[in-house]
Amino acid sequence: MRVRLPQRYFHLAFSFVMGTMMASIITLVLSLVNFGLAADFLAIWGRMFCNAYVVVVPGIYFLAPIARRIVNRFVAPPPF
Repeated sequence: MRVRLPQRYFHLAFSFVMGTMMASIITLVLSLVNFGLAADFLAIWGRMFCNAYVVVVPGIYFLAPIARRIVNRFVAPPPF
């Protein structure tokens, strides 16, 4: 049986999932560019990820609605 959150938590859950994906990708690339595959690469990446995650999730939570409104101004609505 799958456990599903109520719809009212969609935006919060979206922020956590998108934040995890974005912080993972960005910190992975930046860690590789700045440090290469060092012996302690996973520790470096983990530290960078944790620092980025606490900034990214609230950023997505507060900025995603603004971004949607901006995009809705120049993208046509779907045909019905």
